[in-house]
Amino acid sequence: MARRRSIGSHSRYVAIKYSVPVRDLGSTVEEAMSKVTRQVKLPTGYHIDWAGEYESQKRSSKRLMIVLPVTILVICLILYTMFQDFKWVMLILANVAMAPIGGLVALFDHAYALQRFLGGGLFWRYSASRCRPASSCWSTSTSCARGAKRS
Repeated sequence: MARRRSIGSHSRYVAIKYSVPVRDLGSTVEEAMSKVTRQVKLPTGYHIDWAGEYESQKRSSKRLMIVLPVTILVICLILYTMFQDFKWVMLILANVAMAPIGGLVALFDHAYALQRFLGGGLFWRYSASRCRPASSCWSTSTSCARGAKRS
């Protein structure tokens, strides 16, 4: 959302609202900001603010860039006081860093098991329901309405 306002306490503004259904919000707003900066020349006394979800996302990102390293440092200090050895601290933090990889492997394994349970993937079921010419079929047991075979 862009706002136009003057410097005084009683200022007017024009709110422009748009939603982003397909792309991510951050890159879309940054692209819009660069285009507006290049193409729109404001008269003296006018100002553009980009607010809304984009502004909230930027504030959250800045806060997270401070909170995350402090949290990791506190965790390191707690682990060091427990084990009295930096080797164990690094080993535990390496395990924490690799946990998302294990989660992804489990997700893909679960998807593979589900695919096997359903008797083929979702893409196979989608393509199997479409009619194709008889020359491209590997199975001739079923046929479609216009003489084409279903694969």
